[in-house]
Amino acid sequence: MTTDGVARDVRIEFVRRTHDSATLAFALGHTSQMRASLASQGEIAATVETADEEAIGRLLLAGLPSDAVFEATIEWDSGSVTRPFRTLPAPEGDEMWSFVVLADPHVAHQTRHRQGRLLVEARAVLRETIREVNGLQPDFVLMPGDLTNRGTTEEYGILQDLLADLACPYLAVAGDHDVKPPRGRELFQERIGPLNWVEDHEGFVIVGCDTSARQLGRSGKDWIKNHLPKKDQLLLLVSHRQLIPDDYIVDHDKAAEDHPSIRSLIKSIPTPTLILVGHKNVPARANLGHAVQLNAPQLVQYPCGYLLVRGFRNGVYVTFQPMFSEVLNEFSRWTANTSGPERMEGTYRARGTMEHWNNVYFGELHD
Repeated sequence: MTTDGVARDVRIEFVRRTHDSATLAFALGHTSQMRASLASQGEIAATVETADEEAIGRLLLAGLPSDAVFEATIEWDSGSVTRPFRTLPAPEGDEMWSFVVLADPHVAHQTRHRQGRLLVEARAVLRETIREVNGLQPDFVLMPGDLTNRGTTEEYGILQDLLADLACPYLAVAGDHDVKPPRGRELFQERIGPLNWVEDHEGFVIVGCDTSARQLGRSGKDWIKNHLPKKDQLLLLVSHRQLIPDDYIVDHDKAAEDHPSIRSLIKSIPTPTLILVGHKNVPARANLGHAVQLNAPQLVQYPCGYLLVRGFRNGVYVTFQPMFSEVLNEFSRWTANTSGPERMEGTYRARGTMEHWNNVYFGELHD
C-alpha cells in the first residue's frame, strides 16, 4: 500500500490542468468502472465516469470555474481516494503567441526498450505527436536535444522525414545522444542546424545553447550575453542540460559542468527568463533571479508527453499534454519500475507534474 491507502499497482494521478479543466489518468491492474467527482465548498462541481470497465485510461473533467479549489474523489470497484486540486487563473486577453516543447524524442533505429524508454515505438510516437501538434497550430516547436538515440545516419534520416510533416518551424539544440561518434555532431549540423542559434520573435528572444559536450563553455556564455533582449521582452533559453542545478533530480550529470559560472550569468540577466531543458525528463523547476528553469517531459519515457506554452497578458501558461496513448505511457512506467534504479521509478519521475508542468509564470506580459 502507498501512504494514501492505494495499492502500489494502482496509479491515480491528475496529469493536466487548465483554468477550466482537469485530466485524470489511471491504471488499476484490472478492469473496473471509474468515477471522479469534484466538490467545491461542499457542493459537487463536476462528475464524470468511464462508459465501460477499463484497466487503463483517462477521465476529463471540463467546464470548471477558474482559480478554484476542489476535493476530488475517485472511486473504482475495489477502492477510492481523495485528492486536492486547484484550477489555474483564467487567461486575460487574447493569446499572444504559443509554442510546443518536444523534448528527447529519441528517434531510434533499434528493436529494444531501455529502462522504460519506448525506443521501439519512438518513430510512431513522434509521428502521431506531430499530427497532434499540427492541430494545436503553435507558432513554432522547440526541441531541447536527444532528437535521435545514437546519432546515426539512419536515425537522422528517419528524423528528417518525420519533422518534414510539421506545419510550423522548429528549433532544436543537440543532446548527448545526437552527437555520438563517429559523425553525430557533424550530422546534427548538416541535417538539423547550428549548435548555437538565436531567433527574434515578437515579444521575446529565443537563444539556443549547446551543452551537448557537457559544458556551455566561454563561447556559449558569451553567446547568451551578446543576445540578451530588450528589458521589456521575455528571454527563452533552450539547452539540453540544466543551466541551474535543481534540488530534486538526483542524477550527478543533470547540469552543465560549468554551472557555477553559468549561475552568475543567469542571475545577472534583468529580464524575465524561461529556461527549457531536456536530458533528465522529470518535472523539476529551479528559480534564480528573474529566471525559471523547467525540465521538459520526454515523448517516450514516463510521464510521456510534451509542453504547450502560451502567452497571455497575465503570464506564461505552461500545460502538460499527455501522450496520445495512456496504455503506452503505463507500459513505460511499468518497465521503468522493474528496471532497478530508484531514479527510474514512476513515482519519482512523475512527482511535481501538476505543480511545474501545469502552471502560470511571470505575471503580466506586454502585448
